[in-house]
Amino acid sequence: MRAAGRNGPRTLPTSQSVPNPMENDGRMAAFLVFTYDVTDNDRLLRYREAATQSLLGPGGGELVASTSKTVHLAEATSEGTHTVILRFQDAEHAHRVYTSEGYRAILNERLAATTPRIAMIVPEVQ
Repeated sequence: MRAAGRNGPRTLPTSQSVPNPMENDGRMAAFLVFTYDVTDNDRLLRYREAATQSLLGPGGGELVASTSKTVHLAEATSEGTHTVILRFQDAEHAHRVYTSEGYRAILNERLAATTPRIAMIVPEVQ
């Protein structure tokens, strides 16, 4: 696949040339979803720096989205100024990472820096 860059077209990696870290031997992937209001941006930045290793490092997941541009629909009462979506091999893997000692040790930083609105694991539909 080609994409235009400042210096002309460049070749983008294809799924055949880049190994998929989420290959899961037929298991359904799962998404760990957090939505929250940020109350202490500096503290949240410190949490993110510490959480990267636990959530996205070796044995972790893949960042799908991290945005403050979530669009809320009228049918729901929950809101949040920020949404984070992480993809894991399956729901058990997501739960294992979320409940790991490494992540539990830093979770209170996020809870102190935010007002949580949504925290869930959502299995992918095949």
